[in-house]
Amino acid sequence: MKISIFLFVFFSLISTLSFGQKDEVYENIEDSFDFAKASLVNIEDYYSYLRKSKNETFEDSKIYIRRAKNSIDDSKNNANSAKSEADDAESEANDITCDDVESECDDAETEFNNAYSNLDYAYTYLKRAENADDLDTLLLNLKKAKSSVEDAINNLNAGMSNLNDAVEELKDCK
Repeated sequence: MKISIFLFVFFSLISTLSFGQKDEVYENIEDSFDFAKASLVNIEDYYSYLRKSKNETFEDSKIYIRRAKNSIDDSKNNANSAKSEADDAESEANDITCDDVESECDDAETEFNNAYSNLDYAYTYLKRAENADDLDTLLLNLKKAKSSVEDAINNLNAGMSNLNDAVEELKDCK
């Protein structure tokens, strides 16, 4: 009798712990997704500042370029937080042996890391544009920044897609 009660309590506890860890995976995925969305909002701000810079003199446009650069810095920080949360979700998924979820979270982590790198490149190009002495240098660096931001957007969207897939796979985990 004592053994059966012990086994019932033991298996109940194991089931609760597993469910609790599944919740942790979901929370990390959700947090990662929220940081990725915030990163995209920062990128929208970047584009807004660049549009405003087009109507200004050469020197005054640099004020908006500085603001755009700051938005990219914020976006970069959010992409890094998205990567960190995806890594946490991957670790939690590993703990409960949800291999497909673990794989999707690992893929999301890679995409968010790539987004971070591309945003870091964009930040560097914007810094060069902000410090440019001539219009040609400014425009060249803005063009390079835009290309890096577009790559980052693709990375963020791919990472978010991986997270959506991870949530679907999490439903099948025991």
